[in-house]
Amino acid sequence: MSALGSARPVAAARVAQASSAVTFTSALVRICSALYRLWVLHLLWVAGTLAGGIVLGVGPSTAAAYLVAAREPGEGSARQLARAFAIAYRRGFARANAFILAFVAVVAIVTAASALLPHLTGVMAIVTRGALLGALVLAAVAALGAGPAVVRFGAPQRALADLPRALRTAFLYGVARLPLTFVCALALAAMALALLQIPGLALALGPATVAALAVRLETTHPR
Repeated sequence: MSALGSARPVAAARVAQASSAVTFTSALVRICSALYRLWVLHLLWVAGTLAGGIVLGVGPSTAAAYLVAAREPGEGSARQLARAFAIAYRRGFARANAFILAFVAVVAIVTAASALLPHLTGVMAIVTRGALLGALVLAAVAALGAGPAVVRFGAPQRALADLPRALRTAFLYGVARLPLTFVCALALAAMALALLQIPGLALALGPATVAALAVRLETTHPR
């Protein structure tokens, strides 16, 4: 009787140990699957950017990365992810480039206006500097809020006709989700610093990584 009683705790301990091992293995499989999915998404972003000649490819690739990252974690193989990416890339090509060109236009105007600063003095110089800085901040917030806004509200139907509404929505969403915008900005800065120090990380890090992070934070902490 005593032998039977002493065997029960041993059996229970073995069952708990086996259960812990299964839980650890399952968690490890999920982590490896998520990392593989993220790497595939990064490679798709690189391929899409190169396919658009970099200048015309970075916008559509980034928008497609956000949309594909919003899919369920276990949804689709690498081939299915590539197909979904290609569809999102093709459909959003004109819209994403219109948005990027608007952002580039703001930067170009600010850069051109900065050439006038040495010729300005007093209040006019202070006001001009403030206006230029404000324009850059507004553009940055809109750029960081564009991806999550597309995932949340969908892409505009027309590239140029809906551009003002898309810019306004991106900016307002970036402000409404300011902690998410700030985290994305920090992630981009950290990624840029890491790539400058170790260029080889470009094989695994890129805007698609930030897109996946933003989507993860958006779905984990919805507004």
